[in-house]
Amino acid sequence: MHWLKIAALSAALCVGCKPERAAPTSTPAPAASSVAHDFGPEPYPRARWRLAPLTELDSVVLWVSHVLIRHEEVSDARASFQLAGWELELPQATRSRRQALELAEIVANDARGGQDFGELARRYSDDLSTAANGGSLHGITGPHLWPWPNVLDALATLEPGGVSRVVETQYGFHVFKLEAAPPEATVSGLHIVIAHDSAPGLDAVARRKVPSRSRQEALALAAQIYEQARAAPSDFAQLAERYSDHQDAARGGDFGSWSTHEPTGLYREVELLSRLAVGEIAPPIDTPYGLQIFQRTPNRPRKEYAMVKLQLRFDPTLPDSDPSSRSSAYGNARQLAALLREHPARFSALQTEYCCPRPIRVVEGRDLPALEAALATLTPGQVGSEPIADPVEFLIPKRLELSALPERPKTRFALPSPAEPDLRYLLSRAPSLASELVVAAREAALALGLPTQTSSQLAQQQTVPADFEQQTLSARLQILDGMEKALGALLEPDTLSRYRALVAGHFEQLILRAQSDSD
Repeated sequence: MHWLKIAALSAALCVGCKPERAAPTSTPAPAASSVAHDFGPEPYPRARWRLAPLTELDSVVLWVSHVLIRHEEVSDARASFQLAGWELELPQATRSRRQALELAEIVANDARGGQDFGELARRYSDDLSTAANGGSLHGITGPHLWPWPNVLDALATLEPGGVSRVVETQYGFHVFKLEAAPPEATVSGLHIVIAHDSAPGLDAVARRKVPSRSRQEALALAAQIYEQARAAPSDFAQLAERYSDHQDAARGGDFGSWSTHEPTGLYREVELLSRLAVGEIAPPIDTPYGLQIFQRTPNRPRKEYAMVKLQLRFDPTLPDSDPSSRSSAYGNARQLAALLREHPARFSALQTEYCCPRPIRVVEGRDLPALEAALATLTPGQVGSEPIADPVEFLIPKRLELSALPERPKTRFALPSPAEPDLRYLLSRAPSLASELVVAAREAALALGLPTQTSSQLAQQQTVPADFEQQTLSARLQILDGMEKALGALLEPDTLSRYRALVAGHFEQLILRAQSDSD
């Protein structure tokens, strides 16, 4: 069975407090149509980022612009990768798929021939959220683009300033430009968020019940507030406290401090702040949370905390009577908090049941106001006395010393390109693949011309226990480490080195081989 299909069986593996991403089973459907087409853009070869552990994408940020050409077969209302989930009211395209492809090819050729990409985006792009800004998607983290591996394959071929061929997704046809990362800087700001019915993202972080208003009503209100802020910039925090629908209105709309180089889903906002002078206010911008108005503020020292947490997740859409509802989770969280007030030493034991042994960094101005306030009252080693509401969970924090935090990974502005697969990572996270070890061992033994007895021993050494897939992650790693030691005892160093290279090559071909779902 092909690796891309096998790996799909190992999707839900917990790392820290959230499931690890599954390996992509295939490129997402290129267009929202069930009609098979005998024409389309030439796909890019599968790139070597696919050989790396998916966690390596977490520190990758790619600065990207695009031109999107939609067609009549596209029904997905979203147009921007960065704003996925934000349902813009885009007009239905009337051009045919063939016409859209021909136009996209013209745009690609013009851009690759030296014409200004931003001007082409403003003229041709159907992504209304980015066209006016020259098609800029701003900085996109690797995990954000991971659902579109064919897009990552295209970007992997580009140097900063390079322009791709036409790439197809369910949104239509794209032409991408890889931009250079901006200069590193730290920026701070305040913001005011005006909710409206077409931007549902605020529901999870609203200060109160989100008011129902149309986008046009929100635009009118945002324009009014913007003029007030421009007339009296020093009153911005008071305006945020009065008008903002975001829960951080309680702290004057403090947006926090951010580096332009750190991985975050807020690159659009961070880049906007970086273009402002201190004290300057930007006109309202559309975001998934609503209309946002930003003011840049001077940088200042920010308090940082380290913590671990217990979490009780809930589904906010369920009725109170459901065991997975918010109401039920709150009741359970209060009981858990009461237990810990009496027996705080039980916190560590409860982490196995309620998640999250990995230390978490909390920075003033960037996290839940209630969480920041709670941590400020705790000393290292102390457990919070009451549960704190997050959008989809109640959490109980335990403050740690800052030294408990892992070193922050350095941001990378290019996709990983390992020389070979990380087999230990691959086999431990996708245990269904372990059956391929025996196949790889037999192929390698044949290629090396090993004696029959040695080949048989190799096959035995590379056979994992029948319950390997059911073992915990740490147990699988121990099994793999034991197999590696056994190999060292069986083969001479030079033979072992060549054997490892052949096995790595076997898995590399499985990963990179182009194969459709129907194969």
